[in-house]
Amino acid sequence: MVRSAPFRTVLALTLATVLVVGITSLAAGAEVVVNEYDIPTPDALPHAIAAGPDGAMWFTENLAGALGRVDMAGGMTETPVPGTSPDPTAIAVGSDGIWFTERFADLLGRLAPDGTVDLFATPSAAAGPTGIALGPDGAMWFTERAVHRIGRVTADGTVSELPVIAGSPGPTDITPGPDGAMWFTEQRTSAIGRVTMQGDITAFPVGLAGAAPSGIVAGPDGALWFGLKAAGSIGRMTTDGSVTIYPVPTVGGNPSGITVGSDGALWFTEPATDIIGRITTDGAITEHQLPNVGSSPFGIAAGPDGGVWFTEGGNNVIGGNRIGRIAEAPARRDTTAPTILVTAPADGTIVTTGSPLLADFACADEPGGSGLSACAGTVDDGVAVATDPGAHVFEVTAADVAGNASRASTSYLAFSSLSGSVAAGSERAGMWATLEAGMGSTRLPKDVSGVLAAGYPRTQEVSCADPSVALGAPVAADARSMTRLSDLVVRWRTERAWAGTCHTLTLRFVVPGWTGVDATFLVRFPADAAAKR
Repeated sequence: MVRSAPFRTVLALTLATVLVVGITSLAAGAEVVVNEYDIPTPDALPHAIAAGPDGAMWFTENLAGALGRVDMAGGMTETPVPGTSPDPTAIAVGSDGIWFTERFADLLGRLAPDGTVDLFATPSAAAGPTGIALGPDGAMWFTERAVHRIGRVTADGTVSELPVIAGSPGPTDITPGPDGAMWFTEQRTSAIGRVTMQGDITAFPVGLAGAAPSGIVAGPDGALWFGLKAAGSIGRMTTDGSVTIYPVPTVGGNPSGITVGSDGALWFTEPATDIIGRITTDGAITEHQLPNVGSSPFGIAAGPDGGVWFTEGGNNVIGGNRIGRIAEAPARRDTTAPTILVTAPADGTIVTTGSPLLADFACADEPGGSGLSACAGTVDDGVAVATDPGAHVFEVTAADVAGNASRASTSYLAFSSLSGSVAAGSERAGMWATLEAGMGSTRLPKDVSGVLAAGYPRTQEVSCADPSVALGAPVAADARSMTRLSDLVVRWRTERAWAGTCHTLTLRFVVPGWTGVDATFLVRFPADAAAKR
C-alpha cells in the first residue's frame, strides 16, 4: 500500500528575531488535581497522546507495540499494532481515523473506526518517521527525522516525500499553523521549520544553539509554541519568525511535549523533573510537581473533559507506565453564611438620650469562601445609633457572593434621664439604693404593675471581676417602686452582708415601646463601706 508523488521544494533560511524573557517569579497558579491511571501492560513506554473522535484519549505504547485508549473515567483498553516489531511513536487524529508513526519500522499506521489497522511504508528506507499531524488539506503530514524529510499521506494511502532538507535538521514534531502551513521542529539545527501545502520550506532559527526544540503547537495567540528541552525553556515564534524565549524555573526539566489547554494557556511536560508546566500567553509560568518520582511525563494533549492528559514514560518500578490527567481543582461550593460580630450596641446596653453611642460591627466570610457581597447595619459602622427614649433593636445583615445570608441583632434601652446610686453603680451595703429613670414623654400609670412585669425588680449576686458570671440565683428585690409622671422611681433595700460584693438590679417593662429588653444595672458594694445600724 505504498504510493509516491513528487513535491516541489523551495528551501529558505530566515533569521528570526529572538527575545529571551527572564521569569523573576513563579506564578502561584490555581490549585490542581492530578489523576494517574496504570497501563495494563507492564513497561509499555507510553509516548504520545491525542484526544480521539470518540471522547476518549488515545496514546502510543512504544515498547508494547500497541495503541492505548483511556476514557474520562480512567477505563483502559489496548489495541495491538500488527507487524514483526511494531513501535508506535507519535499519534494524531485524521479525518478517517487515528494515525500513528512507527519510527524504527518505517511505517505509518491508521486505526479505522471499525478497529482495523492499515500500515503504509515510507518511500525512503530507514526514514525514521516521527511526528504526524492533520494538515489543512485533509492529508496527514509527518516528519522523517533520520532522512531529514517531510512526508504526506492521503486517506487512500498515497505516501509522498519532500526532497531532503539541507543542513540535516532532524525534523521531529509537526503541527498545523495558524497560517495554513505546517510547522515543525528541527532538533539538530535548533530551528523551527515551515512547509506550505505546495511544499515550500522555510527555516527560522530559535536563536539558541543546541536548544533542541521539541513539541510544537499553535497557540491561541496566533503564534507557534514549543519546548526547548536542552535550553530548559519554552519558545514562542510568530509566523514571521520572531522568537521569545521563556526560561522554565526548574532547571534540568527538559521541556518536551506541549499543548493548548481549555483555559487558553499552554501546558508542557518536563520529563527529567516529573513536572507538568503551564505558561500563559504573556509568559507567566506555573509548575506542578507530579506525585511519583521517575514518572517522566512526555506526551501531552487537552482532553474533552477540560483536563490536560499526559503520558508517563517511566517504568513500573520507578513510578511511570501510567496515563495522567491534571486539571484545576473543582471550586469548593460555599454553603456557609458570613459571620457577624456586633460590638456596639451590645445586647442590654443602657444609655441616656443624646449620649454618643456609635455602631461598631463587622462581617466576615470564611477562609476560602466566595467573599462578602454585603454587610449593613441599622446605621453604618461608626455612625451614632438612635437614643430616643424606649427599647431599640440594632440589626446587621450580611451576604456572600454565593448567596448565603446571615442576620444578627442586639437590643438596648435609652432613658431620657438616669440618676441615683443604682445608675451610678455604687452604694454602701445596707443602705437604700435609689434609681430614678426618665422614660421620655411616656405618661406612666400610677399603678406600678402597669409599668413593671410581675416579680420585678429582681436582684442577683454576680462576680465583681466578671459580672457575666452569676454567683447565685435571681430573686425578687426588696424594693419600693412608684411612678412620678414619666419617671420611674425605685428604692431598693440592700443588706450589710453585701459589703465587698456586686449585685445586679433588673427591671422588665410592660409599657408599650419599652418591651423586649431588660434594664440591668450593676451595683458594687465596697467592702469598707457598709452602713452601720
